[in-house]
Amino acid sequence: MCVCIAGLSSTNLSVLPGESLVAASGSRQRRSSTLSITRPSTSYDKFLPLVVIGIGFLLRLIVASTTYLDPDEAVNYFQGNQKSLWDVYHASLGSMHPPLLLFCIYSLKALGRSEFALRLPSVIAGTLSCWFGYKWLSKVADDTIALSGAVLFSLVPPLFSLESEVRQYSLLLLFIMAAFYFLESALEKLSVREMLLFSAALWLGLSVQYSALLFTVCIGIYTLLRFDELRSGSRFIVAWVFGQLVFVGLALFFYKTHVPVFERGISGSWLRKLFYHSGDPVVSFLATNTYRFFHFLFGQPVIGSIMLLLFVIGLVSLVTGRHFPIRVSRPIGFTSMFAAVLCWALSLGGIYPFGGTRHTIFLLPFVVLAAVVGLVTLLGNYAKFAPTVAAGMALVCILAPVPAGPSIRPPQQSLTFMHRAVTYVRQTVPAGEMVLVDQQSVFPFRYYFCRDDVFPFRQNPQNFECGGYRVYRSDVEWLLSAEHLESEVSAARRAFGAPPAERVLLFQTGWSVNNQKDLRDKLRASGCTSQWAFGKNIIACDIGVPDRRMFSAGRSTSKWSTHLSSGTGEREICECRARRSQSTNCGPCVSGSVGIVPSVRFR
Repeated sequence: MCVCIAGLSSTNLSVLPGESLVAASGSRQRRSSTLSITRPSTSYDKFLPLVVIGIGFLLRLIVASTTYLDPDEAVNYFQGNQKSLWDVYHASLGSMHPPLLLFCIYSLKALGRSEFALRLPSVIAGTLSCWFGYKWLSKVADDTIALSGAVLFSLVPPLFSLESEVRQYSLLLLFIMAAFYFLESALEKLSVREMLLFSAALWLGLSVQYSALLFTVCIGIYTLLRFDELRSGSRFIVAWVFGQLVFVGLALFFYKTHVPVFERGISGSWLRKLFYHSGDPVVSFLATNTYRFFHFLFGQPVIGSIMLLLFVIGLVSLVTGRHFPIRVSRPIGFTSMFAAVLCWALSLGGIYPFGGTRHTIFLLPFVVLAAVVGLVTLLGNYAKFAPTVAAGMALVCILAPVPAGPSIRPPQQSLTFMHRAVTYVRQTVPAGEMVLVDQQSVFPFRYYFCRDDVFPFRQNPQNFECGGYRVYRSDVEWLLSAEHLESEVSAARRAFGAPPAERVLLFQTGWSVNNQKDLRDKLRASGCTSQWAFGKNIIACDIGVPDRRMFSAGRSTSKWSTHLSSGTGEREICECRARRSQSTNCGPCVSGSVGIVPSVRFR
């Protein structure tokens, strides 16, 4: 990839003082900057961005087809898996996001309910966002900067992972990039049609994720700066004002219907570190969280630090307008600075989080453009190698990932682990048994054991049946800890009227499961060893029963003694057959493997 990009021919940039651009709608001239942009002159130059974006598309497909759903994805699925669009909308009232993604999930159920089918729209939207991002950069910058931006949009792991999930952010980035592209087209041609498309992209963005409101404020500042340059016609301005008024009306609608449903703010949740708290050093808080954001965005602390430095250099270059191939350097430079300051101010005010999470992903186009300009600045006469350098940094992020914040490392989110965990539960836990899940794990469990069930999302009961099992959801904490394990096991037994020694299966999956050392120690003491871990982020563990009843009463069954290889969930199965009516033991496993589960008496 790096070798291929290195072959990009250098961009011819000519300085033409006083040259003006001619509007497509007439011969009236508009004042422009002193730089003209040379378009690709060869088919090779036109083909290379498609190769880069195509590679990004394949990476997204691989992630979408080889990883299991995380808790947020499973929540989105069940919110969209309702009987009618009205039920979907009603389910969205319990979410902190607008309903557009859920409407898409509902409308596309005919494609299937597998992980890949649910994620395919996000993969397509994410790939299109890379394309629109490239086309936007090619309008405001030269080919080197545009291609470098396409490399970062397409190949950075946190981006292609985020855009492969059943979440709002892939659609949000698509609408953000499309808005930038259509705005530049509208300003270039003084086209009312393009301006309306720009406005539609903003409306759709707000309908999928509320951070689009912050993006709209930023791009509104940019648009006003460009209007001051271009002296646009009255119809054109009316079209822009109309789009903004519709956006404000949509924002008010969501504010009245959705926001009041939020029972508590997010500043007291796991996002607490992303808000300023009285007594914290302001400068330290802003510097730390700015670094964390870049770490999150590139998924690698060293590369994140380098990109932060390049971003600062690029901002200075854009604002000062020092002979860079950016037709709109000062407006985009000031807007990028405004976007960063806006996020700082909202975080300091406890209004919106800023730091190492996806919540400020709308900053992506500003960050990438400024960082690439900073890279070109440093390379000087070797600027034509900027795409190669960008590809090299993306490769480092892929080969040495260090994700920021709560995450499931890609190898640990392998779909194989989840399939093995589900198979293990199905083969070893009889129908009718009790299952304990925490708040984080309840919807992944529902998806993998009873995904076809439809239930009123906002009436999600604490006790329910799923896949033939009696399931109890612990509401004590998001991620069940060792401190509350015994009390929650007892609560599950009481909820179903079970005797104190009744078997309970703990099923836990999601972020930070791998960091629960105290819980794992306690599970081990209860008879569940590390051999019941499927990867580092899935646990299926029997609690409270020394021997293991494998099948439900009243039927002829096969009895399994199971050896689980440490950390993989792979099993060697030794089978002996007996009927429940026979009071016999299943004989010892004949494989000779070490660590075989003790033989079990049928009751």
